[in-house]
Amino acid sequence: MFRKLQKNAVTSGLPRLEELAAEWYLLEKNETRFYNLWSRTMMQCPKCQTDLSAPERIQDLSVDRCPSCGGIWFDDQELIPLLHENLKALASLRTGSDTHDQNSKRGQCPRDATELLRVYSSFSKLVVLDSCPQCHGIWLDGGEFEELLKVARSA
Repeated sequence: MFRKLQKNAVTSGLPRLEELAAEWYLLEKNETRFYNLWSRTMMQCPKCQTDLSAPERIQDLSVDRCPSCGGIWFDDQELIPLLHENLKALASLRTGSDTHDQNSKRGQCPRDATELLRVYSSFSKLVVLDSCPQCHGIWLDGGEFEELLKVARSA
């Protein structure tokens, strides 16, 4: 299906952005990794540089996760709705442990390679999250989502 979609996108004179969108689909029928729409490369963990796994679907949102360190990438406007989601639906995001080693590292945005800013969460000053000033995505190290979830539920 992908190859047919790609061929049609290229030969039908669609604008470049639509060609890229067509290429964002799975590259092969059995391929499980997704590629970054803008750079056509695997999205990498900003902390350990491991390729992020295929996005997890939770309700209408798609969340990217590092299989190595347990960090989670949230695109703009994805984190807040998930903090109020059913706990059962969030079970897969509530794993991982916060290590000082990963938390103290600076990293680059997996979407656009902009240096991430380390900022205190508005929910809890105990959580220092990494935010992209360009695309407004948020990176949470392993265990930080669970911490934010506890604080958001108690408020």
